[in-house]
Amino acid sequence: MAAEQADAAEKDITSQQQAEFIQRMKDEETLDVNFDTVAGLRSPENPRFLVEIIDTFLAHSATVVARLESEINQPIPYYGDAVRDLFQLKGSSSSMGGGRVAAACLELRRACDDSNKPRCLECLKKVKDEYQTLRDALNEISRMEMIILDQNVPTPSSSSAVVN
Repeated sequence: MAAEQADAAEKDITSQQQAEFIQRMKDEETLDVNFDTVAGLRSPENPRFLVEIIDTFLAHSATVVARLESEINQPIPYYGDAVRDLFQLKGSSSSMGGGRVAAACLELRRACDDSNKPRCLECLKKVKDEYQTLRDALNEISRMEMIILDQNVPTPSSSSAVVN
């Protein structure tokens, strides 16, 4: 019975609930106004744009975060490679509205510029923590978006005209 109620609640996500969740993420500074710009690119011609851009960002950024971890954890860190990857992660995170990830990337970049491995390890943890928070928020937004889109798909019986 409880599982059926949870399934029913899962299928009744509204745009208002999604907007409230996004606002909470902004209030917590997990997201910033750049997310609104990305979300505003949805159109009737491409209603799944937001889901697709989130999926693309998360796939790419997960790879970059893994590379960063490998580069910093070397006996002698690959600072130059890490800086290159930080530039990518900072830019893409900022574009998606992940200002805290971008700020953490900037701190890690400064530690790399100083060739300070202990500080790099501290800053890398911060980047990973902020990225995980952003990833979780974006995954939830994407999940809600899919439910909302699926609710708005006309069924064959509601979209068919009676032919005489």
